[in-house]
Amino acid sequence: MTEAEAAKASRADRPMLVYVYRDSDKDSEDPRGAIESDRAFATDKVAIGARFFDCLRMTAAEAKKDRILAKMARSAPCLVFVRPNFEIAATLRGTPSGGKIFGAMCKTMRLDYENCVATAVKSLKGIDKARAKLQRDRDVLARLDKKLTDTRGARKVSLEKKRETLNDKLAKADAALLKRENSVFDLKPRA
Repeated sequence: MTEAEAAKASRADRPMLVYVYRDSDKDSEDPRGAIESDRAFATDKVAIGARFFDCLRMTAAEAKKDRILAKMARSAPCLVFVRPNFEIAATLRGTPSGGKIFGAMCKTMRLDYENCVATAVKSLKGIDKARAKLQRDRDVLARLDKKLTDTRGARKVSLEKKRETLNDKLAKADAALLKRENSVFDLKPRA
């Protein structure tokens, strides 16, 4: 193995968010779903931030066997934020709030990437607003289509031109929003 291959093998493509849970008792509910049903993960900021991470879950017994997470096995249930070089960046024990999870996500990303999770959240909220505006424009287009069926002559030609223009504008705006949304999640490693 060359030095370059060894360096590549010692890094992951993305940071990891690992949920380590206690081995379940037969009488209790499935602990694997506990984190997913937690209100903290229902917040927009945490849901968006999680898209930057490879998310995993494992039992405390599995964590004991892992060279990176062995120390965290005793702390189950916990969330462990692992950097791409496989160092632990942050650990949250118990059931943390959405704010604490989001803060740990931001801290982990800042260590290795120029991307900011908070900026991504703001960008996506802006994209959502732009999509809502596009939906209003689509509603206008639908009303134009309805008018076209009831209209004749020169007025119909005018409405058709307006419809074509609006349709082109919507197609370009959709493509631009999709490109913008995809660029939000492109990881930019620090030099």
